[in-house]
Amino acid sequence: MSEQEQGWTMKQIADELGVNKMRVYRTISRLNLTEAFKRGQTLYFNQDAKDAIEQAINPTSQSQETTRRPTQARSVSQDYVDNGLLQSLNDRVKDQQTQITNLTRLLDQSQRLQLVAEQRSQKMEQQITTLQQQLAAPSAVATLAPENQANGERQQLDPDYFDKAHRDQNPADSKDESTIIPKPEKQDGGFFKHFWQKPLL
Repeated sequence: MSEQEQGWTMKQIADELGVNKMRVYRTISRLNLTEAFKRGQTLYFNQDAKDAIEQAINPTSQSQETTRRPTQARSVSQDYVDNGLLQSLNDRVKDQQTQITNLTRLLDQSQRLQLVAEQRSQKMEQQITTLQQQLAAPSAVATLAPENQANGERQQLDPDYFDKAHRDQNPADSKDESTIIPKPEKQDGGFFKHFWQKPLL
């Protein structure tokens, strides 16, 4: 008598389906299946019970062959979509890298310009500070003090100050002034002294 005619044990069914014996036992209990016969302590199940157990444990086993081709078609289509998405992502990454490079270059230029501006500002501040120190130095005041001391009398307003300075600069003009007829001195009596002696017009 063949094995199929004798029936299948729970262990044989579990090994064929790739599951443990306990799962086969639970499936048999859930489906209320009865053994075809019993030998000793071993239960044997017929073909109908075996098919029911297989269908309950792995319901997609019978439809795997029919769904293999559509699955392959979906796989090819999915690969095409994935490749397109990957290419799009790569292009986007390249664009972002280009933008980052440009922004980095602009930032570097801005930092250089700022550094140059700061250096120029510091240089101008140093020049201003140096000039202020020179103006506030005692030597600068001392150069003006002797002239003021030598010309102390000029602080009193002298009407002939500008004429004297002009004569000092132009000696020739002072010589010409020496030839001018001096003003006659006033005599006692002035204009009224001998007015009767003047000829009548």
